[in-house]
Amino acid sequence: LLQEGTEDTEGLLRSGRWTELNLIFQGVAQSPNGKLCPKTVALIEQEIPEAASMVRGAVKLSVLTPGTVVRPHHGPSNTRMRVHLGIRIPAGAYIRAGDPSEPSNVRQWQEGRVLCFDDSFRHEVWHQGSEPRIILIVDVWHPEMDH
Repeated sequence: LLQEGTEDTEGLLRSGRWTELNLIFQGVAQSPNGKLCPKTVALIEQEIPEAASMVRGAVKLSVLTPGTVVRPHHGPSNTRMRVHLGIRIPAGAYIRAGDPSEPSNVRQWQEGRVLCFDDSFRHEVWHQGSEPRIILIVDVWHPEMDH
């Protein structure tokens, strides 16, 4: 995934390495990438069509290597919720979504579990562990949106 993925395209890295592999981008399946994870793409298309047709988001694999820090940022609007599914979660990988002064906003992913947040909220990640962290990111419409 590190070799196949795209490096940070938004200038969000402070240190380390962060790559993403788009499987579906703005409602369009990314054929070369999808061939690497055909069962995942099929599952999203069949079971979560809202994500597969999401024209304001993506379905992608995200890999953080140890020592990576992604600076605080936020999505362009509040049209989408961002869902993170933990795939490979070593100790030391964290996300903070929301007010940085609120300690409960710091979370750790868990393998096989999801975290969901409004992408327009400030969020940041850092990885102090010793092995790569891998998650599946699935964007879905904000539930209060008419679309």
